[in-house]
Amino acid sequence: MRGQKHIFTDEQIKYIVDNWSKESIHSMKKKFNCSWYAIANVGKEYDLKMPESTKWTKDDINTLIEYAKKYDIPTIAKKMNRTENAIYLKTKRLNIPLYCHKRSWTKEDEEEFSDLWGTMSIEALANRLNRSVFSLKVKAIRMGLGSMIRNNTEVLTISDIVDILNVTRDNIMTWSRKGLKVKNKKVTDIYHYYYVEWEDLIEFLKNNQDLWDSSKVDLYMLGEEYDWLVEKRKRDIYNKPNLYKKWTDSQKNMAISYFKIGLSYEEIGQKINRSTGAVRDFLNANGFFISDRYKWSLEDEQYLKENLNNMTYKELAEYLNKNTKQIEYKVYKEGLKKVRTLKK
Repeated sequence: MRGQKHIFTDEQIKYIVDNWSKESIHSMKKKFNCSWYAIANVGKEYDLKMPESTKWTKDDINTLIEYAKKYDIPTIAKKMNRTENAIYLKTKRLNIPLYCHKRSWTKEDEEEFSDLWGTMSIEALANRLNRSVFSLKVKAIRMGLGSMIRNNTEVLTISDIVDILNVTRDNIMTWSRKGLKVKNKKVTDIYHYYYVEWEDLIEFLKNNQDLWDSSKVDLYMLGEEYDWLVEKRKRDIYNKPNLYKKWTDSQKNMAISYFKIGLSYEEIGQKINRSTGAVRDFLNANGFFISDRYKWSLEDEQYLKENLNNMTYKELAEYLNKNTKQIEYKVYKEGLKKVRTLKK
């Protein structure tokens, strides 16, 4: 009833305390179907530091408007002591134009950019031209100046490809096993980096169109809009039946179940016909983080030591909500040994 104090179970209190700095109070109140104050009271009871207010004052907004005329998002975020995402969302919601993003290119700007491209780091060039690094990368492609790295060569670093295609580094390394020609450049005895030649990337993307989503790639980011790319964009935009549909209870339960047995966000998405990002957002909002799989609490470690010789690895994994590989690694890392052999 409204006004009645919410009573948490011991498990719920443990969850709130363990996830205080990882998950927002708003997310936890939705999870436990209670008020914001009920969650906050648990934090106060356990002397947990309350999150600082992130409300925007009129002065903050006026400052943002002035900064937006001069600086890019990372610079504004540092000056205002806020996250880049917070700055981006606020400018978008208030329709505040960003100087480095919205400022049009004059003929003189383009000539200066063309002359300097490849002569200095892209960060230094962005600072000199008072534009964002990302906007310069896009402009370089549209002007045909070469690939988007720090010198004017026809190769792309892994980070460049991540930026262009909106994929993860893991995606790219997986592609290397599927035919993408990822090469290794040794710079010093201890430093090297991976790169892909521009033509090799385009050929791979053309021949493996089912492995990437062109709707996540801005126009002209691949240099030109090839005929095959135009057709792929149409397919990727219109062939997403689940993109705007609500999650069914079955999909939610399956996502959580697959997560608990160790599947990645991408693998779960493939099984329930949802995007990797949608799966990640749903699971994170409900308190499931892949990074948590590899964290051991003191209670879990003590339980493992006390029951190592009484339970199989499989039984320990099920009880501790981990997989057998994690149990095996933890036993090895801690130098533990079984007194007697049990079947795994």
